[in-house]
Amino acid sequence: MTRATGGLAIALGVLTGEAGVAQAQPNAAFGGQARADAASQLILIGVQQGISSLPPTSGQSFAWTFDQGLGTFTASEELGPFSFRIPDTIGKNVFSFRGAMTYFNLSDTYDPILYEVIDNRTGPDRRDNMVTEFGLSVDARVFLWNLSGTYGIADNSDLSINVPLVFVDASATQTYLTSRAIPEGTVLLAQDQDQIDRLIANGDASFAGQAVEPPALQFSDGSNFGLGRVSLGSKTSLLESEDFSLAIAPELFFPSPSQSSFSGSDTWAILARVIGAYHFSDMFHVQADAGYDYDFSIAQLRRFVWNAGGWVTTSMATFDFGFGGSLFDEGVDFTPRQAEGRTSVGYPEGNQIVALGDPELGKNYVDFLGGVKFRLGDSSVLAGGVNVPITSDGLRAVAVGTVSFEYYFEP
Repeated sequence: MTRATGGLAIALGVLTGEAGVAQAQPNAAFGGQARADAASQLILIGVQQGISSLPPTSGQSFAWTFDQGLGTFTASEELGPFSFRIPDTIGKNVFSFRGAMTYFNLSDTYDPILYEVIDNRTGPDRRDNMVTEFGLSVDARVFLWNLSGTYGIADNSDLSINVPLVFVDASATQTYLTSRAIPEGTVLLAQDQDQIDRLIANGDASFAGQAVEPPALQFSDGSNFGLGRVSLGSKTSLLESEDFSLAIAPELFFPSPSQSSFSGSDTWAILARVIGAYHFSDMFHVQADAGYDYDFSIAQLRRFVWNAGGWVTTSMATFDFGFGGSLFDEGVDFTPRQAEGRTSVGYPEGNQIVALGDPELGKNYVDFLGGVKFRLGDSSVLAGGVNVPITSDGLRAVAVGTVSFEYYFEP
């Protein structure tokens, strides 16, 4: 029997001066696949949450209205914001195309939490059930291309479609408790948390990392590319005056066919949003929107979403800044709450390892938003912006950068 396939449960009392310390099977067999699945889910949801926090994908730089005096359609002189949604629609029979590229890196390390190894012969009430610890490190570099189109079906209403293409370079490392006195890659068991602390303090135990990757574990490490969740949206202006405007903007998300590539979840979702803006002058504006994003299957993607900010605009450029956030119904678990823990001696197959610590990450996301737009011509715009997380909940990027190009086809 090799170190890759197994090892005997051995007492380490002579080596460590501690009683009741034992060796479990190798890390991969000891609930490793469940931890690999949790890492996959963490990256998938992190990528999907990152995509959902991006600037609006529909065209909103220009708005065309019919000028009765000139007898033709004319475009608004001022540009709309980059980071925020506005109540204005683009105008009847107007079509816009938008292409955007986004990059962000999801990388974090989560400290090991305590697990109890439950002997299935006696159950969780057995006093000599042993414990161990597991943690996780993940890294995912994400390149995203959003291709979208918007069409004005009426003076106060438009429709839009967005197609996301997602490249994810993913890796994960599971952290486990071990010792130099047992085979490499093997989990160390102890009587309780105090014993683990003593073993570590004495140098008789430490934490090691093992890559989550095939063939030992099913995990899509390395380069992945696929189609994200295509969305159909609409915007309808409810009120428009010189000072204030209001609109509703529902959006439907289709399941991604590339969930195994981390491109998006294979679930349906619908987001209903209300958008309001106050116009101090032709140059100075403020905005706020709020809504609820309901994923039909994944509670960690259901969220109350909001944005608030302002922008300064001229005929040639727009500068905006503010804040946005999401409060999710549930946080994602970075490691499983329960898994199968197979040991070779002393514990028969079918034992369970149960998390005694809380693996759930935070669910309140708040970002700083900033963006700029430049007019390239009568119908084209170049823009860019950044999202910078303020809260540390969840799996978040240090910053998210986006550049985009918009072109409008006049009626």
